Amino acid sequence: MILLPSRGRPVWLARFTTAYLRTKATLPVAVRLDVDDPTYPLYRQLTFPPNWLVITGERLRTAQTLNELFHTFPNEGCYGLIGDDIVPRTDRWDTLLAGPAKQGNVVFPEGPLTHLFLSGELARAAGFISLPGLKHLYVDTQWAWLGKETGRFVQLNEVVLEHLHFSTGAPLDDTYKDHFQFSQSDADVFSAWKTFGAAYLLVDKIRNLRKGA
Repeated sequence: MILLPSRGRPVWLARFTTAYLRTKATLPVAVRLDVDDPTYPLYRQLTFPPNWLVITGERLRTAQTLNELFHTFPNEGCYGLIGDDIVPRTDRWDTLLAGPAKQGNVVFPEGPLTHLFLSGELARAAGFISLPGLKHLYVDTQWAWLGKETGRFVQLNEVVLEHLHFSTGAPLDDTYKDHFQFSQSDADVFSAWKTFGAAYLLVDKIRNLRKGA
């Protein structure tokens, strides 16, 4: 299952939907929308594929939303953590990434380590997708680190998901600007998780799992 929070970007979500269909993706997508979002009425005008689920609720930050969706759908074989500023370019990208993820891995497409597919087994071992305390950043960093520490890191350079981020020329919209306030606090949460040892307890737990179980 692909987890896709979106806020303030109905046009961008429509762009992702078009790319999803164009690239012959088939995995179900859980879209999470905030009912207090001023653009929420525009989201309600969008048409989604029949295997997509739209979940609404009070505002949560991105990392919190991913945990909410994980606890709503706790038994998936894998979870794709995808942003609304992504445009897939490779046909069947979702099944290409999901294959090794379902074998117990953390899987990234080509490029910077920003969006990923994650084994459901690993998420359940951790008890979360986003480290508790994170608001927006470091979810990808957390899983890349865990994947490398446990020998479960995979990167498929033949799979391209274009990240149309402000750092590569996309508009610096209000949604991006809102995230800046969490840069330091999220960095502190991630650092403390490693410094005080909880991260390494999870590393040991993952190493003891039977890969692909």
